Amino acid sequence: EAARLSAREAAAYGVNTTFGPMVDLSRDPRWGRAVEGAGEDVRLATCFAGARVRGFRAGGLMVATKHYAGYGFGEGGRDYGPVEMGEAFLRDRVLPPFHAAIQEGGEFVMAAFNTLNGVPVTADKRMLGDVLRGDLGFRGVVMSDWGAIAQLAQHGLSQDPVKLTAIAFNAGIDLDMAARYYLAHLATAVERGLVKRAAVDAAVRRVLRTKFAARLDEKMDVTPEKTARTLAEIAPEVRAASIRTAAESVVLLRNERNRLPLAGVRRIALVGGLADSAQDHMAYGPARASVAEVVTLRRAI
Repeated sequence: EAARLSAREAAAYGVNTTFGPMVDLSRDPRWGRAVEGAGEDVRLATCFAGARVRGFRAGGLMVATKHYAGYGFGEGGRDYGPVEMGEAFLRDRVLPPFHAAIQEGGEFVMAAFNTLNGVPVTADKRMLGDVLRGDLGFRGVVMSDWGAIAQLAQHGLSQDPVKLTAIAFNAGIDLDMAARYYLAHLATAVERGLVKRAAVDAAVRRVLRTKFAARLDEKMDVTPEKTARTLAEIAPEVRAASIRTAAESVVLLRNERNRLPLAGVRRIALVGGLADSAQDHMAYGPARASVAEVVTLRRAI
């Protein structure tokens, strides 16, 4: 429901695709992007993945499920960190949320920045081809993450942008996000014989099929007046759902020895920077939120 309403708000502005949901399983509290996912349990993460894709699509957005795959297990909890894992763990724990998203009709899958067992996923034919399109049955569009094709140079694959373009494309990346390598170098890669023209045609067909299925020609009819009307119409429902979702998401601890309420307590120690920093609670940019609206723990007390 939260995803559906988020999608309706975004679609009112003319947005047609969201770079989400993030369905990465993670079990390392040092990894900051855990805030985007559904935790450490594969069953819960799989349920969330399917529900969010279903909601986003019902609200009018296409989805780009990310980050395929293993991204949440970066060494040392570091973002972009290398990932090492066995095949059984990959298939039993990491891939089920992606499979759920695909089964719910997710149109895009975003390849991860990280290496998986020594191979950058953006350049991994087995993961993007045999596993994603084969075992998981994905028929949609595979996209790179932000500038990931250019970053293959840092992985040591080549310093030649034409070769890197060919490596990523031949591995199965249909869309190049932000690096602009396809725009600048894909034609040259075809001329050099590094990429087959028929493969380009196949990738273009996947992209065009996705666009036509989404009826983008109709959805792009957006005006400020239309946007304002839609947002006003759904505002009460959105606010009520936001409050209900927040309330249902709260995890309460046991009130052992009846410590609460704090009867007669005159002084309370609040420890840690998050206790009274409204700005820190804005991290990962909640849409249209403002610092003034944040109620910190100190303010609440």
